[in-house]
Amino acid sequence: MTSIDFTKVWSAILQIGSISGLITLIYTVLINRKNKPGFKFGFRGSSRQTFQKDKLEYCRFDYNGIIRNKSEKPNTITSINLVVWENNKKRDKTLSFGHEPTSILDVSKNKKIRLPVNFKLKEARHFHLKYEIALTGSHDEQLIKEREPLPHSPFLSISKYDYKLIFEDVNENLFDDQGALRSREEINLWWTLPNTFKKLQNGNFLPFIKHYLHLQLVRLNFRIKRVFFNFGFQ
Repeated sequence: MTSIDFTKVWSAILQIGSISGLITLIYTVLINRKNKPGFKFGFRGSSRQTFQKDKLEYCRFDYNGIIRNKSEKPNTITSINLVVWENNKKRDKTLSFGHEPTSILDVSKNKKIRLPVNFKLKEARHFHLKYEIALTGSHDEQLIKEREPLPHSPFLSISKYDYKLIFEDVNENLFDDQGALRSREEINLWWTLPNTFKKLQNGNFLPFIKHYLHLQLVRLNFRIKRVFFNFGFQ
């Protein structure tokens, strides 16, 4: 009678369990990635124009494009703001952030709507968005008026800063126009960091150090969160 090598049997069971667990994990990641929230803007056209109103200077922005819910779950957009990124690649600091649309036209239905806007799973909707920003006495005034020469055309110039769209969903996830997750808390901390400079110049280093350490902790936490988010875990 042949004896049973229980060591080999147990090893085989563990291997089967490991393979099964790996397959389950891969399946879970694939499903979660399909269900993870995300909105992306398909740009079709934009314009901006300055004008006078109530003795103040304003700028009107028009955006035409497709907003897509990338998830296989329904979601809701609660805000669509304008943003100027300090660095368009990193997109963690802003030169301007805010301004809700004054008008949202659902082009396919030819109907004006208001935020929040509900989206079905994998739904794409065509919108025409309008914004009006008061420039007089604001930090946006310089951003709007600053220009830079075109490459190889020193006599022609274009606007130096672009105003992009940024979306926030019902769960307070923040997405840029390319659909990438961004950190509102990190953006806010970079924006308020200069508030500590006056005390820093007067020799009080503590407010700056506390603020900067808090900022770095938020950055680290967000990068960890984004890794899990990209794998579909929220």
